[in-house]
Amino acid sequence: MFRRKTTITRADRDRLIDVTATKSNALRWALFIDELRREINSAKLIEPHRVAPDVVTMHSKVRLVDLARGEEEIHTLVYPEEMDLRAGRLSVLSALGTALLGCREGDVVRIAGAAGPRSIRIDTILYQPEAANRDGVAVAAAQLT
Repeated sequence: MFRRKTTITRADRDRLIDVTATKSNALRWALFIDELRREINSAKLIEPHRVAPDVVTMHSKVRLVDLARGEEEIHTLVYPEEMDLRAGRLSVLSALGTALLGCREGDVVRIAGAAGPRSIRIDTILYQPEAANRDGVAVAAAQLT
């Protein structure tokens, strides 16, 4: 199965380029920065208001299912300085974070884990900031009329 081309917003791309160029991130996340750069460079760029609501963008909250264990996980994809695994905030510079960026609900991502390869299905996007902003604008516009 071939993975679809990653979709990423221009705003996310611009900030992620800065994140991968930061010296402190280069030292801490060296193993993952090259993979993220490859994703960024080959991604389909789209304006935030045009991104589909089923695409994982930065600050999206997603429910994942580990296909081997059948266990659910909930993560919010964040920039490295916002990472807090206890709170479910997963860095985009982690293997799973990079794999999730730009994927869609229903996609299966395969990543290398400490216990071997893992297959993770993106079950549901619980929150996507771009969709929430569109919905908020639509609600506000409806209230004005």
